Amino acid sequence: MIDWTFDPKCSEFLVRTPYTPRPWINYLTDGRYCALVSQTGGGFSFFLDPSHHVISRREQDLLLNDRPGRFLYVQDTETGQFWNVGGSPARRSLDQFECRHGFGWTRLSSVCQKIEATITFFVPEEADAEVWLIRIQNGDDRSRRLRLVAYSEWLLGNSLVDPVARRFDSFFKQAQIVDGVVIGRKLVWGVRGQRANRPWPYEVFGCTAGPTEPDAIWLEKEEFVGLYRDLSQPQALDEPDRQPDQRRELWGVDVIYGPQWSFSLTPGQCAEWAVVTGIAPTGEGTDRAARLADLDVLRDQLEATRAHWRRRVDRLQVRTPDGDLNAIQNRWTPYEVIIKSYLSSAPSYYHASDGSPGFRDALQDAFGLCLIEPERARRMILRLAEFQFSDGRASHRAPRVPLLPERSEKSDLPLWLSLPTLQYIRETGDPSIITEPVPFADGPEAPLLEHIRLGLERSLKDVGPRGLPLIHYGDWNDALDGLGGKGQGESVFLAQFLVFSLKNSATLAELAGASELAAEWRKEAARLTAILNEKCWQEDRFVRAFHDDRTVIGCRENREGRLYLNPQVWAVLADAAPRERLLTCMDTVHRELDSPYGIRCLAPAYSQYDSHVGLISCFPPGIKENGAIFSHAMAFCLVAELMLGRADRAWSLLKRANPVTRARERPEYRMEPYVYCQFVAGPETNLRGQGFHHWLTGTCSWMQYAIINWLLGVRAELDGLVVDPCIPNDWKRFELTRPFRGRRVHVVVENPNGVSRGVVSVSVNGQSVEGNRIRDLPDGDLTVHATMG
Repeated sequence: MIDWTFDPKCSEFLVRTPYTPRPWINYLTDGRYCALVSQTGGGFSFFLDPSHHVISRREQDLLLNDRPGRFLYVQDTETGQFWNVGGSPARRSLDQFECRHGFGWTRLSSVCQKIEATITFFVPEEADAEVWLIRIQNGDDRSRRLRLVAYSEWLLGNSLVDPVARRFDSFFKQAQIVDGVVIGRKLVWGVRGQRANRPWPYEVFGCTAGPTEPDAIWLEKEEFVGLYRDLSQPQALDEPDRQPDQRRELWGVDVIYGPQWSFSLTPGQCAEWAVVTGIAPTGEGTDRAARLADLDVLRDQLEATRAHWRRRVDRLQVRTPDGDLNAIQNRWTPYEVIIKSYLSSAPSYYHASDGSPGFRDALQDAFGLCLIEPERARRMILRLAEFQFSDGRASHRAPRVPLLPERSEKSDLPLWLSLPTLQYIRETGDPSIITEPVPFADGPEAPLLEHIRLGLERSLKDVGPRGLPLIHYGDWNDALDGLGGKGQGESVFLAQFLVFSLKNSATLAELAGASELAAEWRKEAARLTAILNEKCWQEDRFVRAFHDDRTVIGCRENREGRLYLNPQVWAVLADAAPRERLLTCMDTVHRELDSPYGIRCLAPAYSQYDSHVGLISCFPPGIKENGAIFSHAMAFCLVAELMLGRADRAWSLLKRANPVTRARERPEYRMEPYVYCQFVAGPETNLRGQGFHHWLTGTCSWMQYAIINWLLGVRAELDGLVVDPCIPNDWKRFELTRPFRGRRVHVVVENPNGVSRGVVSVSVNGQSVEGNRIRDLPDGDLTVHATMG
């Protein structure tokens, strides 16, 4: 078993081996500069956009060997033996090891041959840089002569050429040493879709801080590693007399940054240095480096970074009888929500990415952010609305570099705008966002509500023979791309989501004083609900879709793909069927889609390619959308069960979805215990139970929404705060602290009679209120006591 735990005082994650089942990583970012750091120091860095402004290299085999990264070699120059502080890539046995992933920082500590070493990685706010703070102490009873070499590989600029033409790409790289600062430049660069015939407008800089300057700096990978070798046994360490090229400028090489120190330590003596890698507009690197080349300044920045992140992740706290729930929801889920809101579709250890935030994905990130950082959520919503076109369609991507948006045929995209917008107003009480002017991608500006209206109107008109929205080349499920290429395929899920969006948007219209528009949208929602129940219900389920040729997808007669999860749960979320029917279809979900690992997104999985459904059937059975336990959809399912008041079923789902519980109870899971993953392989594959695609999943926003708003039941509504838990009946008490409209609200819920739902009394600051809805909130922080019964 892997030795890992959460620090009970601060929730930081500790693992005491460098050899985890897969690399377990942290994202360190200020929203601009991003560094992925694993438990060994592996990982890579980029700035703003991981396709166009890459700093350090990402290899395709990163998941397998966790290289390259940020490695610190320690060498005993008397014996020639060397090791890495993080246990890799030189896999020498370490006497002690600990990785501590914190919020905004990661620390690796190890002891080898009585030398104690620590590296702390962090990204300071507004520095566009990453810092390694290094501390070496001699724990021996004799003096030791040592050499340190820090190692990272600088890719510089565009990411797409390096994997296929690295040698050619290196011809355009330049490395210089200017006043002790290394500057890396790329002379050919371009934005995707444009000619790459201009220099990269940025440069990467490397500098150090500490009691002594490096006695050498390695700049070329081949020179350091040697031929027919790798990073586990670099020639530079095998041959202690080997020194780097002393030229101050190199062209056409595979650039690395490798400052080296040789020194002696007496018994008990320690030494500290810092290594800084950053990015700046061309010509500004040395000035930026000068501001960071001070060890005391960097120590202060570490403490400032830690304090900054503590303030952000401490806004939401729970204390329940379940330790695993406390571990994942306290600090880690808010942290994942914030990281996801910055990075959206950035690359991970599991996949490369163009890094452009997905329109649909990022709006759900903003939805999750509304609870903990509503002002940032507002800015996200307004920025994303700029990627909608005046015909109502939206761009699939919302890039952070100057790329022209492209209209997408993903039919659900424009409907997501109302979800975070209404949630923002619930959390803040500020409806001004709906009248905020926002430009279209192809024309003049209009109020946000007009953007929402155009998306709805397009979906209401873009319908098939049954009156349901056309699916075209996919809805939320991008892999269902074979249904509607001829313009006749219809999506049942999309119709339900349209009902959901119409209801939300009607509320927004009322807030804007557009009562007639609100009434019209509610009428359309009722009309669509009637169609869904008349034409899409089959005995015990809602079917998934209708193909161009009018065959039914997700029905009892299908041999494969007989039941899909989303139409059942979104019937509940949209309140698009009578309660008895909602209970029936959710019972069908548990009867046909449940597994030891959670609820599958469909069953039976497709066993071979089926042109009727498309890409989804290309995945092996049990993988991704083809029958995996898709965490995002399982979060939808959790919300649905909680909305129905079925606490026992909801709790069973939540326990199996919790990565803390999964990692402890199922060794095959392999993933980080502290963040949600995209999916767990289903029972129909030999990979069953394994998790895949960490961190950057919309699951975190929806799980937070499910836990805070529906399980613990302390949720924002337009007219105040509702206390309506739906909990296991053996819980006698729980506490929750959350922000609400500029206040800190501490909620204590007692359950003396062991019920799952129902609140009999509520008080605010000692004053009783009627019912379970707190409408008149006094100024200042609040203490709420509620009793269930």
